[in-house]
Amino acid sequence: MLELPGKVPTLDVLAQHFGRSAQTLNREFKERFGLPIAAYVSAQRLQEAHAAIANTATPLKVIAANLGYSHVNHFSNAFRRQFGYSPGALRKGSLKGTDDSE
Repeated sequence: MLELPGKVPTLDVLAQHFGRSAQTLNREFKERFGLPIAAYVSAQRLQEAHAAIANTATPLKVIAANLGYSHVNHFSNAFRRQFGYSPGALRKGSLKGTDDSE
């Protein structure tokens, strides 16, 4: 599901694939993973963004677009809600001292 950049199947498509109603699939998923499907996918994508920001010089605008955000500020707000700091703060902190690593 997460291997399709910018393209996540809808809940209805997933439900049909697994032979469940959308409501049943979402409930079962939440019971097993602690989050509804949409929240889980969003959290996973933001984790991928976190790694990209910390480990690459890819512009935030490009990372946001790759995750399906049409505006970088929407991405930044979601990122801040998830991690408690902005993508820019992560980038500044991550890029500092990268030359002193072992």
